[in-house]
Amino acid sequence: MFKPVFNKSVYSLLNYRYGFTHIMDPVVWNSIFKKLDYASYFKDLSKLQAIHMYPNSAILPIELENYLANGNPKGSGAKHILMEHGPKARAFINDKLLNGKIKNAAATEAKTKPKSTRGRKKKPDPTEVINEGETADLSLDNIVLTDKNPYIWESFPELIEEKILNPETQTRDHLHTKMLITGNYTNKLGEGLAVQHIGCIANKNWLQRYGLVRMLMIVSQVSALKMLTDVGNRTRMGVMFEAFADCRLVAVTETPAMAGGAYGDKRGKAATFFTKERMEKDDPVIIRKTDGVLLSKTEDIAVIDVRPKDVPMDLNMEHFDYVTKQLFMMRSTPLYESIELLGPGALLFYDGEPEFASMRNLMPMELTVDQLYTLTNLFQYWPFKPEILLDFAEDQTRDIIKK
Repeated sequence: MFKPVFNKSVYSLLNYRYGFTHIMDPVVWNSIFKKLDYASYFKDLSKLQAIHMYPNSAILPIELENYLANGNPKGSGAKHILMEHGPKARAFINDKLLNGKIKNAAATEAKTKPKSTRGRKKKPDPTEVINEGETADLSLDNIVLTDKNPYIWESFPELIEEKILNPETQTRDHLHTKMLITGNYTNKLGEGLAVQHIGCIANKNWLQRYGLVRMLMIVSQVSALKMLTDVGNRTRMGVMFEAFADCRLVAVTETPAMAGGAYGDKRGKAATFFTKERMEKDDPVIIRKTDGVLLSKTEDIAVIDVRPKDVPMDLNMEHFDYVTKQLFMMRSTPLYESIELLGPGALLFYDGEPEFASMRNLMPMELTVDQLYTLTNLFQYWPFKPEILLDFAEDQTRDIIKK
């Protein structure tokens, strides 16, 4: 079984963020996992495989294991696969956690000590620790630390080829019961990667080819505001997240807007905070930025529970991608004008379709997902639609390896 070993004296040793923001408080993670209620959903923990992308200090997988084990000295039995490409973070996990070299900081404080060579001082090594006190009880049986980079698609087939990950294919009428994905998307490339991973649900590739695999995303609050949008102030990204998954705001850092009772506007300009309806419906854990809770400078973050949905069988994903991308270029312009972005003569075609009448005066940001499905399904019957859907290939920035 794991015992919590994280407090200020431990995680302050890890100074390498690689551009990510991390939640470093075990109490916060415990509150998040209780809200998610993973223990009730994943019935047979001995068959659960959790893939953790960019775990950095590994506090997320360790606290998840603590939660799942629920006091069982033998642990939960779940397998945790850590994909950490950062060498300093990987050394920290391997040397200080997996080998049990960090002492229980409740008994004593761990201190860094710089070495001197020939009168010249070396910079302190954050993985070089003088330890005293009781050794933390850490297990190696169910943790696999790899240097695989989650940003490289080939990393995932390699996990399977090396028999580190053994995915089971399940039907798409329920959430996968034996796999879980957690990922940190707070660096500068994270938002784009998160969008691609959401797209994999609809395209049935990547790890989502094995069924509807639940995900836990840590994202910047700026990204979350674009991902979790409501009718009236939709973004194209928000449409994708709603169309392909049931997404819930699980946790969010406290902001001045929240303290003042201000909420995001449902219409018009880009949201500065989540709507009151969103906050009341999802009731997220509030992360108060007290000393040591976040390993970052000033970044506000959010944690999103992503529960994939199976998309309609008759939905042409290439057409859906094109229609939404074009229309949201003018998201606040009524359809009787913006529909022409689909191609010359589009309005003439759509005006001839009865389903379009109720949407004609709506702006793209006011459309529901079902209405966007309707526009997409009509698009495929338009005889003069563009033969080459411009920008579609460009939007798919990287090939997904299908093995």
